[in-house]
Amino acid sequence: MDRADKLGTGISAALHLGLIAWAIVGGDLFRARPTDPVVMTEVSVMSEADFAALAAAAPRPSETPATQPVAPSVPAESTEAPEPEAVPAPAPEPQPEPLPEPEPAPEPAPDMTDLTTPPAEVTEVPPMQPMPPVEEPSQTVLMEISPRPRPRPAPRVAPTPAEAPEPDARVSDTAVAETRPDEAA
Repeated sequence: MDRADKLGTGISAALHLGLIAWAIVGGDLFRARPTDPVVMTEVSVMSEADFAALAAAAPRPSETPATQPVAPSVPAESTEAPEPEAVPAPAPEPQPEPLPEPEPAPEPAPDMTDLTTPPAEVTEVPPMQPMPPVEEPSQTVLMEISPRPRPRPAPRVAPTPAEAPEPDARVSDTAVAETRPDEAA
């Protein structure tokens, strides 16, 4: 490990340990906040006989129907609306007599004598030159291609082939006692 890795690991370990110690010792973040005391109201259990006695002592609603509220009386004033004052209608304005429309004068034809058509410029286009002849590709001569490529032979490291590995160990049906090598040997 180089120096920068050691320094980073040390700083990380110190900060983690500091955070764990702060969580254990406690800070404002982990301190329990005081809760408001629970308010309880005292109640008593009442028997059915006590409830019946309480209900009998309650005042009874009156059996007479409630009186209907009386609508307020409206003072007897005249309900006729006063007639509006007659305003004389304004006199109609006299219509002015329409003026006769003057006939428009015919427009004079424009003078075309000063205008002349410029002669069209004729440019001679040289005849197209024929395209240079395109070379025809020559026939490509291919070497013999085998239908299936063969891998290159690998160089031999040892002149003789390696021996075949021993066959796998067999599992015995009978238990055999464990043996230990002699310590004197």
